[in-house]
Amino acid sequence: MQQPKPDPAGLSAQLKRLRIQRDLTIPDVVNRMLTQYGVKRTRQNLYQHERGIRVPCSETVAAYCRVYDLNTSDARRLYELAGYVVVFAVEEG
Repeated sequence: MQQPKPDPAGLSAQLKRLRIQRDLTIPDVVNRMLTQYGVKRTRQNLYQHERGIRVPCSETVAAYCRVYDLNTSDARRLYELAGYVVVFAVEEG
């Protein structure tokens, strides 16, 4: 499977949209990442992700997915925009 190329512009737009839809500030997201998921990032880190200056690591993408409570499809899209291949295992019940 070929690694997708990161799309910093698409990723930054998506991250900003998700944050605004949930009525959160960047400091709110930083706080939730740390207190709820143990992922320590700075406001500057998140600002750079939302501006397309830097692409977050996979751990940070996972934290975004949890903070924004994304479904599998939306989480997969966020990982793809960041340039990661992700495979989700789904249990059938």
